[in-house]
Amino acid sequence: MNFLQTIFSVKNENIHKIITICGIKIKFFNTKKLIEYDFENLKQKELKSIKNQNEELFKGMIFNNLVLQKDWIKNKEFIPTKGAATYSLLYILLIILDKARPNNILEFGLGQTSKLTTQYAHFKNPDCILQIIDHDELWIKAMSDELPSADNINIIKRELENFQLNDAQNDRYKNLQDITAGKKYDLIIIDGPYGFNRTYPRTNILELIPQNLSQNFIIILDDAERQGEKNTAQLIFEKLEANNIKYFKFYQHATKSQLIITSEKYKFVSFY
Repeated sequence: MNFLQTIFSVKNENIHKIITICGIKIKFFNTKKLIEYDFENLKQKELKSIKNQNEELFKGMIFNNLVLQKDWIKNKEFIPTKGAATYSLLYILLIILDKARPNNILEFGLGQTSKLTTQYAHFKNPDCILQIIDHDELWIKAMSDELPSADNINIIKRELENFQLNDAQNDRYKNLQDITAGKKYDLIIIDGPYGFNRTYPRTNILELIPQNLSQNFIIILDDAERQGEKNTAQLIFEKLEANNIKYFKFYQHATKSQLIITSEKYKFVSFY
């Protein structure tokens, strides 16, 4: 018994706990406060999650209401899921299309947002040029059946390439120069390629600054709550600032988050 006590013993005192393992004493101070702190952190996380879910439901109600009122949205079936566009993304995109009325749109990633952008380009603003880029041929075929087609709408397949940025391996769409050459985009939607578990995901946007940005522009970066997208967002800010481009930014948070970056003309979208 004495041998075991020497190997492992625990002593409780008023302000700390001492655990002795093989003669080495380890002190844990203020155990009660640590437990209270952990509980408080857990409570804050739960409250934040509930708030974000409520915000998603709220945005969903407004979005569905607006969709019913818009004559140019012929196909009113949207399937927002966490793995694709959420209501918060669809909501802010609808506001931008309806209020800012962009004329040149570049969309990274084909999906639920494309149901809005293609109908906008076809039925509301036929002078708009819309380019959508995706790497998955089967997905393009599946989605194309649900989307209107027109001469001003171009869905483009581009392979992914792996590249290294700041000692991290990442993916991006390959060879976009022939698509973007000479173009000035007033709306860029960034929801592709895959961003999960990447250090610097979705960096194709950096190739477009400054030469492909219209004087008045809006950039939407989805999944802005993830660390990878936060890293990419910082690179975007640095590239804009290095080129003396004045910009405004705001975030909206629900089950996922979006970062919206605008020129001065379009900063009003943050009011919605």
